[in-house]
Amino acid sequence: MRRTGFKRRKLKIYSSEEIVCFESSDKATCLVTLEGKHYVIDESLNQLEPKLSTQDFSRINRSHIIHYQAIQDMVSYSSSRIKINLKALDQPVIVSRERVKDFKTWIG
Repeated sequence: MRRTGFKRRKLKIYSSEEIVCFESSDKATCLVTLEGKHYVIDESLNQLEPKLSTQDFSRINRSHIIHYQAIQDMVSYSSSRIKINLKALDQPVIVSRERVKDFKTWIG
C-alpha cells in the first residue's frame, strides 16, 4: 500500500512501512512519517480507514489511525484505556474506551 502527501506543493509517495500514523486535527488530515514529517493529505480518517490494510493499521480514536510497526510501547491508562508511544511522535496517543477491545484483538 502506498499513500501520497503534499508538503510545499511537492507530491511524495510513501510505502506503508514508512508511515507512523494518520492524524486529524482542525479539519486537516496528516500522514506522519518515521522521520517525523507531517504531510497534509486530501482524505479524512473516515475515508482512509476502509482503504488501509487492517493487518498494518488500526483506528484507535477519532483523530488517529496508527501503524502496527510504529508502536514503541504501551501502558494501561485510566478508565480502561491504553496509552501508546509511537515512533517519531513526541506525545503519546490514547486508545479510546470504545476501541480498546478491537485494539487488543488487533495487536494479538
